[in-house]
Amino acid sequence: MSSSATIESVLEIFHCILKDFRHCLSEVIEEDAENILSQHAGCRLLNVFNEQFKVEQITNIADTSNNLIIVPILTVILDIKKLEIYEIEVVLDSYLVKIFQSFLEKVDSKIESICVLLCCGYLPAIRKVLNILYHTVKSTSNIDMIFTILTSIRDYTGQILAASDVQKFNGCPTLDNDYTEFFDRQKDNNVSINIECTKKLIDIYMEVYTNIMKLLMENNINMIGINISADIKLRILTNILSFSHELLQNENSVEYLFNWYTNNDSDLTFFMLNFVRLELTFREFKKKLINFDGESQKRTIKSVMESVSLQMNHILNHFTSHDFFLRFLISTGFNHSILLDFIISNETNFLEFLLKYCKYLEQDISQFFIICKKFDKKNSEMENCAEQVLRVFNCLIQSIQSLMEKKLFPYNATSLIKRLKKVELCLKEVIYNK
Repeated sequence: MSSSATIESVLEIFHCILKDFRHCLSEVIEEDAENILSQHAGCRLLNVFNEQFKVEQITNIADTSNNLIIVPILTVILDIKKLEIYEIEVVLDSYLVKIFQSFLEKVDSKIESICVLLCCGYLPAIRKVLNILYHTVKSTSNIDMIFTILTSIRDYTGQILAASDVQKFNGCPTLDNDYTEFFDRQKDNNVSINIECTKKLIDIYMEVYTNIMKLLMENNINMIGINISADIKLRILTNILSFSHELLQNENSVEYLFNWYTNNDSDLTFFMLNFVRLELTFREFKKKLINFDGESQKRTIKSVMESVSLQMNHILNHFTSHDFFLRFLISTGFNHSILLDFIISNETNFLEFLLKYCKYLEQDISQFFIICKKFDKKNSEMENCAEQVLRVFNCLIQSIQSLMEKKLFPYNATSLIKRLKKVELCLKEVIYNK
């Protein structure tokens, strides 16, 4: 067995250990959690990786001898990145916390080098890199880090958009399995084209803007960052805006994006959840921008905020959470029982999405009605879209209440019913007072 194959096997064992460590970390709530986790092999691995890990081992894509170990190493990095969402300082001693933070700092300092692997042409590695970037963006409070990642994926995204097969795919309003499989196997202009990678890119962009807005809303002069100037940040945002025009110029952009997710319920609900989170954050962001303190030392922050606001408005002029929710309901045939299955299932984030979307819908009911009218015009054979949505909510409420009365519903859905009834009332007011 070659040394690379041996290392690959060892790294696979490391992955299993770290995966178990993460699960233990998420479940531990006992008072003696620190003692339990300190004995876990995952803690020792953190120490080993902190001492031995070198990013250069995997970023030298010219050295083909590294091919066998690139993905396993990226997998282990991803395992550790996933730990960032937990408050590890609560369950680990200070020494282990320092080791964990030291390793993450090493990875973050080389994030640009890791991004180089996006152009390595090896899909398994690209998928891992995109996942690492997603978890980095999601957990970081360093706005410079976000803009570094934004710059790195901008080039990769541009290459994908320029690829001929993407242009063909963009013009394909409905997808079939044969075309999807063909598309997944293509490689154009040295860029490996893959639906899952494209979906993960979309997730990253949504998380980037959600996190940027949250950080800027803190109104802290330090949030603007020190390594990347405000001028460069504005230039990066302007570049993103210019190439987003290319993606959004398709009049079937809602269909185009929605169709990426139709083969996986979990991905679809995750996308809709992230999008409504983005819009809810933007709603608060706009309020903050309007009331922004115009002190001279904060003008650079305001300039970046205005650029972000411009981009968000540009995106939301083409599609909103209403568009995707209505498209989802159309795909179900406005069948409330399918929504009920989604709500009961723990395999997707649909319940979380529905609660957030209802909150969003309550405050944006007039725009929802406008978009319903747009769907009516586009689908002449469809009945009144808004009334069908009202029926779905009405039947859904009745079904949940009936199951709860019979003690057949898996959890207490009182708050959910309350939220659904608020939406139902809003819909009635708009429909019957139009």
